[in-house]
Amino acid sequence: MGEFGLSREEIERFNTLYSKRYAIIGNTVITFMRSDLKKILAICLKDAKKLPYPDRNFTRQEMADIFYQFLRDTDIDLYLNLLNILRDPTVKTYMTEPSPNNRDEDNYNSAGLNGRILSISPKNNAGGLIQVCHELSHMLSQRMQKNMSARDHTIGEIEALFIEKIFAQYLKDNGIISQYEFDAYKSFRNYKLAADTAECIMRHAVFSLTGGNIDEEKVSKLVRYTGNQMIPDYILPTLKKMANPNLGYNPAERYVLGEAVSSLLFEEYKKDKEGTMEKFKNFLSHNAQITYKDATQELLGKRLKEVSHDFLDFVEREHDESEKD
Repeated sequence: MGEFGLSREEIERFNTLYSKRYAIIGNTVITFMRSDLKKILAICLKDAKKLPYPDRNFTRQEMADIFYQFLRDTDIDLYLNLLNILRDPTVKTYMTEPSPNNRDEDNYNSAGLNGRILSISPKNNAGGLIQVCHELSHMLSQRMQKNMSARDHTIGEIEALFIEKIFAQYLKDNGIISQYEFDAYKSFRNYKLAADTAECIMRHAVFSLTGGNIDEEKVSKLVRYTGNQMIPDYILPTLKKMANPNLGYNPAERYVLGEAVSSLLFEEYKKDKEGTMEKFKNFLSHNAQITYKDATQELLGKRLKEVSHDFLDFVEREHDESEKD
């Protein structure tokens, strides 16, 4: 087993996680969307350039204030809900400087249990400003959707990414960020989607190769397979990551599906702002568990396969438009 870089303990953890299905939350998304995800990945990578964000001189308070003003201008109900959350003495919010160890595009963020603690360390640029919006939106949705469970975190990404898209448009329309910064945001969004999609496909490949639980014989087969296919650098770290109980719930699938649903919902919002926002707020106010399948039906009136197909069309159209520019 050592030849594969996995200890017996790691293999036991992998098998335990697999049997409990913690590590494959969202695997049904891959079952439905895998071929389309590959196409989306190819389209996103076709225009692989990343535009760097220029530095800004926002203070941390100014970043928060810009988001609060956006909510006041966009939907007063959401603003009042967030205000009530932030006034709650049990809720702690921290905005700090980013770690010097972060990569250029990283904004380290973490939300505590039940949205009680939120730590944001945004870069001082347009990307960091939009990340503030994303993380505060998570707190908003977690507190409004009272019974949201861990398995429904995909819904949290749908909600935060939808608000993020409205916010980015608001920033550009009000001259807070330039057209270049807006294009950089869209470029990074596509880059991140491509990376998340690649991880989804790789996770699915690992499950396909192992067929579930793994043992010494399967380890040997995987070593031979990955060696022959020239992909050990991808398969091995993925398998080790999936054997780590601390990383058992962190499926990239939630970001891919979140991007798909939020993008299609944002297209509806641009055509009917008031109607779409009312539907979104009604969705946020659920005081019950709801799955991402329910979310696609309620927000878009579509099944998962339909969302996959329509989002692929959306990404292709967006890519074609960017090539014309």
